[in-house]
Formats: sequence, C-alpha cells, structure tokens
Amino acid sequence: MLRAMKILAPLIAAAALSSGASPGFAQDPINDNFADRVELTGVPVTAFGENLNATKEAGEPNHGLNLGGGSVWWTWTAPTAGIFEIDLRASAFDTLLGIYTGNAVDDLIPLVFNDDASVVPQVVQSRALVSLKAGETIHIAADGFGDGTAFANGDIQLDIRLGPAGPSNDNFASAIDLGSVLGISVNGNNVNATREIGEPGPS
Repeated sequence: MLRAMKILAPLIAAAALSSGASPGFAQDPINDNFADRVELTGVPVTAFGENLNATKEAGEPNHGLNLGGGSVWWTWTAPTAGIFEIDLRASAFDTLLGIYTGNAVDDLIPLVFNDDASVVPQVVQSRALVSLKAGETIHIAADGFGDGTAFANGDIQLDIRLGPAGPSNDNFASAIDLGSVLGISVNGNNVNATREIGEPGPS
C-alpha cells in the first residue's frame, strides 16, 4: 500500500513536481550533467543543491530503479579506507540515490543505489553504505522520484560520513577460510555489509 500511494503522489501533489523544462528565467543546476559534477573533498562533508529544472541525460541509469527525471551529480574520493554512509535524508523531497564508478554517463558501473531509506517507518529520502579503499573515487547522483518526465524536486542536502562497521568478512580480502571439511556450518549476518568497487552485481 505504501508503494502504491507513493506512485500516485506525483499525480496528486503536482506543485511538488517539475517537468524538467526550464521556463526561460530559471537556471538549470550547475551540476545537472554528469560532465559538470561537483567535486567534494574530505569526510565528513555536506553539500547543498537542488534539482529544480534538472534533466536526465541520454543513457543515464535509472537511479534507485526508478525513472526519476531530474538528477544532479557530485564526485568524491575517499580520503581513507572504510565504510561510508551517503545520505540524502535531510533533503526536502522524495529522493533517489545512485552511486557509481566510470567515466561516462552512459557507461557507469553501479555500486549501490537506494530509493527509500526506510519503509517502516516510511522515509522517502535515500541512504546507502559503500565500502571504499583510500583514493577510490565514486560519482553520486541525486534524483527525484518520478515517471521520467514529472519528478519530485526541491532542496538537496548530501551528507557523507564514516558509517557503521560491517561484518568482519564484509570485503573479499577479509573472506573467512572455511577449510575443506564437508558439512561445515557457520553463523553470520550481513548487517551494514557493503558492495566493493569491482564486485560482481547488477549491470
């Protein structure tokens, strides 16, 4: 039911949507296109922006598995190794979040993405965890939930901070050796686990 209500929201709250077309007097965001993404440094770091009059480029992925329609971009390099939390929860609208590596908008490698930070309770802003090595660079897209033409828009606050520790065997390099004994059983969990750059996953 929550998802159904959310899909109808763009039709009900038209004032909160944008067609993506500039009215002539309003400027597009400076980081509307992937090639114009804003570089961020340090951790923690907070960036502000908005996606009013933003557009979606040809070949751009669907962030958070939704069509969206008005994305803006940042790029950030991890100053140290760790698990990092990338958070849009202080933004003013229903966001989509995509985190990628790659050099072109139509050839990006998805690392992690998120639509809603929480379903119960419903939090329609986005949040994701990512595991990075020192010096690894990611590209971050913030979009508004939509149908590809009409999309949620408003003020954006992007926060990057050190995240909670994941399992001890979160990364491939820290895999636990189970030996060669048949029938072995182990316990574990994937709470706060992440996907590494280069790890196989959705394409």
